[in-house]
Amino acid sequence: MGWHGPGIDSVGRQHHRRTTDVRRGQRLGREDHVVAWPKPGKPAWMDEPTYAELPEQLAVRELRVPVRRRGCRPQVFVGVTTLCDAVCYSTQDLADLSRQRWHCERDLRSIKVA
Repeated sequence: MGWHGPGIDSVGRQHHRRTTDVRRGQRLGREDHVVAWPKPGKPAWMDEPTYAELPEQLAVRELRVPVRRRGCRPQVFVGVTTLCDAVCYSTQDLADLSRQRWHCERDLRSIKVA
């Protein structure tokens, strides 16, 4: 997930190498908080003017939502989003949105294979 410009938001799963410590940042609820991600080093593929335009830090909301499916062990969805308003966007709404996105990606993959 990256910065795409003003007015463009993102919802996705937390990268497996990034740790989520819900004790940090501004707490929004149980297992739900807003933290600031610092600007990483410039990737080799990005030009200097584009990198210079990026903000020094990005406010992101990290959340954990239990996902239960009948017949399966409970799992935990660890999500990250730029939608930081907990009143407008509940943790369950964000988990549902991510699940719908995953289904769309899976369906597109099935179309490509067929």
